[in-house]
Amino acid sequence: MIMRQVLSAICVVMVAAMIAGCGGAAPTSPSSGPSTNPTPGGGEDALFRVAVLLSASRAPATEDVTRVFARANGILLQKTGERMTQTDVVNVGPGSALEQGMGYVSAHASAPPDGIIALSDDETATSYGGYSQTFSLPPPSQNRVPSPVLGAGKVYLAVVDFFHKYARCGYDDAGNRVSDTSFGGECRNRSGLACVDNGRYWMCPDALHDLYADPDYFTGCSIVHEFMHPFGTEGNYDHYGTAQCTARTGMSQADVLNLTRSQQSCGMCPDLYQKFRHR
Repeated sequence: MIMRQVLSAICVVMVAAMIAGCGGAAPTSPSSGPSTNPTPGGGEDALFRVAVLLSASRAPATEDVTRVFARANGILLQKTGERMTQTDVVNVGPGSALEQGMGYVSAHASAPPDGIIALSDDETATSYGGYSQTFSLPPPSQNRVPSPVLGAGKVYLAVVDFFHKYARCGYDDAGNRVSDTSFGGECRNRSGLACVDNGRYWMCPDALHDLYADPDYFTGCSIVHEFMHPFGTEGNYDHYGTAQCTARTGMSQADVLNLTRSQQSCGMCPDLYQKFRHR
């Protein structure tokens, strides 16, 4: 495991299906229905249309999904000037998020979404917090927000662990609390720090006031982070503060090391956001 404390959704890139892996409530079965998000002047076609698939054994409550989607929408609007609208919520249960996403789009081929959020508890999502994939839209459909890298023929799939613990402390790989202090790569590879209770779980003592310590912001940022990956060409190296990002943006070394700025950018290189534009 790369880092058990996810400072930004850390990504692993594979060629197949353009996959990039990034950085409770009782199970429910939300009913499907259109979003009530406001439509800007461009009308429905100016919105990034997103379906939400609950692809986990433990699904968040409907109201939690709605609230976090709204938070992600606010972050996306702030960073890109674009809005997304939630078109559907379906509890599909645990499984392959890619296969479920492809199945959903196939079943809605006459009006497919541009993006899918899969709230998953698969091994990659729970390890890294989330990952990104793409797959083809059924012709002649085109994405309302075409990627300058992949074109307009792809659906963007953001796979996110809704219950991921940011800066968790004292937990084993199965999520069991086994120690009062950090170990095994937690807290930015600093062992022996006394874990603190944030009211939901135990976390690193110096992370309590991070932007990501707000769970809605963290999950909303994770969604936006994964949707940005198809707009870059560098995979992992499109993350905030990498040598490639620094070279493209000219950011200072002080900004590279600034955790707040990184989390304000949801862990992605700031220049990617200007590429997210509806056609």
